[in-house]
Formats: sequence, C-alpha cells, structure tokens
Amino acid sequence: MHPASPPPDRSGLHALLGNRPFLALWTGQLLAQVADKVFYVLLIILLEAGSYRPWPAWEDSPNSMRSAVMVAFTLPAILFGSAAGIFVDRFSKKQMLVGCNVFRALLIIALPFLSKSFIVLLVITFLVSIVTQFFAPAEQAAIPLTVSREGLMSANALFASSTMGGIIVGMTIGEPILSLMRDRLGEGSQEFLLGGLYLVSAGLIYAMRVKEARGGSAVTIHPWQDFKEGLRYLKHNKLIGNAMVQLTILYSVFAALQVLAIALSGKIGLKETQFGFLLAAAGIGMVFGAAFLGHWGERVHHKPLPLIGFLMMGLCLAMFAFVRQLWLGLGIESACSVLVLL
Repeated sequence: MHPASPPPDRSGLHALLGNRPFLALWTGQLLAQVADKVFYVLLIILLEAGSYRPWPAWEDSPNSMRSAVMVAFTLPAILFGSAAGIFVDRFSKKQMLVGCNVFRALLIIALPFLSKSFIVLLVITFLVSIVTQFFAPAEQAAIPLTVSREGLMSANALFASSTMGGIIVGMTIGEPILSLMRDRLGEGSQEFLLGGLYLVSAGLIYAMRVKEARGGSAVTIHPWQDFKEGLRYLKHNKLIGNAMVQLTILYSVFAALQVLAIALSGKIGLKETQFGFLLAAAGIGMVFGAAFLGHWGERVHHKPLPLIGFLMMGLCLAMFAFVRQLWLGLGIESACSVLVLL
C-alpha cells in the first residue's frame, strides 16, 4: 500500500503566485503604491517648475509651498485614517478599491485643465490623499477574500514587502520618468501617465473574482463612540499609550524628513527634484531594518530599542550638516531608516 500523497501547499509563495484573484489584487495595489509615490514626486516637480502661481506672501519662500503641500498630503491620514476603516467595513471591498483608484485618476488627470493657482494644487492633493485613506484599509480587508486561512501570513508578508518596494520603486523612477514624459510629450503628459497607472490598477482589481459575504442585517456603527473607546483604552494601558506617543513623534519627524530631503538633495550633488533617491534609500533601509527585526528581534531586549533608535536617528540626522558626498548621504539616509523600525 502506497502512502497517501501530501495535500498541496496552500500557504507558500508558490500557491499565492498561482492564485489569480490574489495576483490581481496584489499587482493592482502595487501599481497604486508606486503611483502614490510618483504623485508626491510630481507635486514637487510642479512646484520647482513654477507651474503654479504662489500666494503673494510665499513668492520668495518655496519651502513654505513645499511644506503646505506636505501638510495637504499627510493631514487626511490624521483626520480620516481611523474613520476610514470603520466606513470601509460597510461596503464592498472590491467596489471601494476600484472606485478609489478611478476617483484618484480623474482628480490627477483634471490638473492640466484647471487653474494654475497654488490653492487648486493644494485642494487636489488634499482630495487625492483623502481617497487614499479609504483605499489602504480596503486593500488589507480584501486579502482574506482572495486567499485561504493558511495563506494569510504569506499574503500579508508579501503585501508588506510590496509596500516597501512601492516606496523604493516609486521614488526611484518618479523624477526620471516624469521628466522624460514632459520632454517628449509636453506639459500635461505627466498627469496623464499617473492617472493611467491608477486606471490600470483599477482594471486589475475589477477583474478580480471574489465573493464577499453579505450580512443579513446592517451593523450599526458609531464612529465617535468607537473613537472615544479607543482613547479610553490608551489612557488605561500606559504601555500602548506611550508607544502611540512615540509613533506620533516618529511619524512627525519622518514627515519633516520628506520636506528636508528636497533641500538635502541639492547639498549632496543631486537636483532638488531628484529628492526621491534619498527617500528610496530610506525605503531600502526599512527593508533591512524589517529583516533584522524579523530574524533577530526576539533575541533582543525590546524596552531600550525605541530610546536607542531615537538617539541614533538624531546622530545620523546631525551628520547631514557635514555631508556633501552623494554616496555618504544615501548611506546615512538608509541607516536612519533602519533605526526608524527599532
């Protein structure tokens, strides 16, 4: 009697790559991730090119315009990040993902046809970022619709890796490809290219065949009550509350770094519009940091890690005051991002 053959592996990478619904979701979100980063590069390129008329008070202060764009790009995450997850649970994940991508594409494609006032650019940036807050939780909630329970860990790991990959690829190719489009096809082609990426992402996700469970009755959701309950939990759980404070400070520093990277790129031999290379180096550093924690994290005492990480980050940032070489600047940025994950 021959032994029974083992059941097929439903949890490995090979199984995921043979899963068409998952592949459609994964490639769609990867394109959207790249488009998000290229969009940020596009905003800086448009400001550097003087395509948009600044407010009179900011005519001699390009840094203020960059900071305002950065605020418009990140503020929706603070205002709508928590509420978006509650809202997404009430609708079809597939429809939400497709709708978000189409809406972002239309907003960006509309840019060349709108007034060249700086306030218009801020409004479009703010709206695109709002839509992105709904896309992110929807893509995470859609993963269990495409894979079995055994494959969830591998699927989540692949999505996390592709998020880092989106940062690296988007920031690296953003400036070269947008400059090439502008030189070859003229003004407006950059926005059409970016809108096209979102539309391709929407098409891939639309082709994804999944079945979503429909509840018999709608669940009543109280966003404000849920938010207050979360605050009460943080108040009574000091460990989690302190971690949230540290994360808030960390992301505030990271947001400032994205603005600082523009000026730093000019100091180390790059054009200011090539700041994406610095942020791509940061993404590579995050990959190494995640790999370190994944492999050796359980062997290290966790409590002092945040303090060590913050101190070393401060030292790395201070070193930028004395750096003028490109290779050294990229190395410091990568090292700083490794420490971010501590």
